[in-house]
Amino acid sequence: MDLFYALGAFHGLLFFITILVIAYSDHQGYLYFRGKKQTLSMTFVEWSHRLVWIGLLLIIVTGAALALPAYEYYLTVPAFYVKMGFVGVLVMNAFAIGAIAKKASITPFSELSAEERKTLFISGALSFCCWIGAATIGFFIL
Repeated sequence: MDLFYALGAFHGLLFFITILVIAYSDHQGYLYFRGKKQTLSMTFVEWSHRLVWIGLLLIIVTGAALALPAYEYYLTVPAFYVKMGFVGVLVMNAFAIGAIAKKASITPFSELSAEERKTLFISGALSFCCWIGAATIGFFIL
């Protein structure tokens, strides 16, 4: 049973580290949106995207390992399906943000089209809502 608790602690640590990377990335994005930064460094965009991907994948793997012993129970809990929906949106959004975030490294926000701005805002809002939703369900419901 000690291994199970260690895995849970590792899962929580991965979540915390990934959220720190996301918070820093979001701060840089905020500065970009406000015009405080003309563009974002391509190196920063690539590395932060990779780190979030690695964190997300490791969180999924450790979460699956934690849920496996009680998977029959979780399949009866509606909140589990909602959480998996949030995780699914995070994965799809990670693909989308990878494509559109590179634009921020070459084009100032003021020069983006209305469609590009809208896409960046929607992607950021989806990411925020899904991370908060998945974490809330994980910490307080499941």
